[in-house]
Amino acid sequence: VVLALLFAAVLVFVARYSAQKDSSLVQCHDGDTCIVEHGLTSRSKIRLIGIDTPEVGQPFASDAKNYVEKSCRDKLIEIKFYGFDQYSRNLVELFCDGASINAQLLKKGLAELYVDRKFDYPRSKFAQKQKVAQAKKVGVWSLGGSRISPRIYRKMQKNLN
Repeated sequence: VVLALLFAAVLVFVARYSAQKDSSLVQCHDGDTCIVEHGLTSRSKIRLIGIDTPEVGQPFASDAKNYVEKSCRDKLIEIKFYGFDQYSRNLVELFCDGASINAQLLKKGLAELYVDRKFDYPRSKFAQKQKVAQAKKVGVWSLGGSRISPRIYRKMQKNLN
């Protein structure tokens, strides 16, 4: 019964938001987690699929957040829904002015790949964008050996607390 209700909720979300074009960005917590508004009354927390941006306190964290907000603020956005993560956030590819924000963050070196094999999203396109950023040594890739992956940074922070 619980599984059936969860499946029904997913279907409703997919039907309403998988190609939602009348959504708008409300705010971002960081470069890969934001709140979007659908119409006038519905809000949801989204997590950009396939990427991991620097955590608050890491180099380029504010750059990633600012890029998303600047690219999408006061514009209608398109959301491609893939499923939910372990924190019940909507995993999405976010489009502003037709461009994938996920891919752009990778290309600008403001994110790194976050591989999740449970979902069928454009992994190879994302990997290509990251390779471009690495080759150009932009964003986090300009840090060289001092770069700490957001995944490792989170673990380090957890161990400190």
